[in-house]
Amino acid sequence: MKKNIAVIFGGRSAEHDVSIITAHVPIIQSLLAFGQFEVWPIYITKQGAWYCNQIMNDLAFFKQADFESILAKQKKVQLLFDRGLTLIWPGLRSKQLVIDLVFPAMHGTFGEDGSLMGLLRMAYLLQP
Repeated sequence: MKKNIAVIFGGRSAEHDVSIITAHVPIIQSLLAFGQFEVWPIYITKQGAWYCNQIMNDLAFFKQADFESILAKQKKVQLLFDRGLTLIWPGLRSKQLVIDLVFPAMHGTFGEDGSLMGLLRMAYLLQP
């Protein structure tokens, strides 16, 4: 069974666009090329909304002029920090996915200041 790996990028930072490149070029592309993992990109918009969809594993998605309007039509992902990290897509047919490993690819505010790492550390340290 393949491990679920999340890559978190984007965010409310002046370095938002750099974060998209960082997530894809060294991290997502390498993980996908290895072929042993399910890669779940978690993109944080400049306004702070969180989305997760494997169509975002392709950098070309972010080169579309209307990618933000495409995302706005999707459900935002919710995160559960109870015994690790679980992604939740709410709705009538809600879906949950346990994440085994996270690669933070955030730059600037909330990324390089340790905020995201602190949140993830708490999620994984609070396991029973």
